[in-house]
Amino acid sequence: KRSEHRLWVRLLGTRHDVQIWTPDSRPPRARRAAMLSSAPWVASILEPLQAQVPLLRRLSENGKGLSLIEVQGDHALCSTTDEESGTLKEVIIMRVPPSAHIFNVVEHGRRWLRCLEYSSDAALCLGELVRGPLSVNPKPQPHWQVGDADVPYTPKASLLLTRSLTKDEPVQTFVPERFLRGLLPEALVAAYDFWQRPDGSLVGELRSADGKAEGDDGAPP
Repeated sequence: KRSEHRLWVRLLGTRHDVQIWTPDSRPPRARRAAMLSSAPWVASILEPLQAQVPLLRRLSENGKGLSLIEVQGDHALCSTTDEESGTLKEVIIMRVPPSAHIFNVVEHGRRWLRCLEYSSDAALCLGELVRGPLSVNPKPQPHWQVGDADVPYTPKASLLLTRSLTKDEPVQTFVPERFLRGLLPEALVAAYDFWQRPDGSLVGELRSADGKAEGDDGAPP
């Protein structure tokens, strides 16, 4: 099937479909947010990072700051739009030990997903960032910070892979590794292929030594 923005190909005999989407330049829908002042501990963690993270320093200087999306006892989720690039950023802040992890919110197959770009403490980040600068922050004790919070998001074409294994199972959508890094432990992301159900839950399939999911012998499921 072909439409203005999507090419949909059914792979006969495999129960898998491929969708190729054109770039989407529309901004993500804004989420309800509160003032950061409603959670003082969040500001106390972010303030020391302003000297090391240009994005946070600019937000402080122009008075815009971060918007608080969600806060729990041990973590908080904040968001902001980088005025220089127009990129929506989401920041996951952990209370103990204190750390901040910054994600770009990017479009993939007409869905908005997080992509890890920066961590204030590599040892406290679930994901392993293999790109971007690596430096030592001496305070409060020496630790590695990695990545670049200023990386912009540029809309691009995306490929979506879905499968319907049985008539009783809901359609599952393949989730590329880059959208799980920093949200799931790196050991799981490196060892499993993940598929997402419509309710948001994930199905993980262990990869074999040759990189295929176990049980994948090339025959139709």
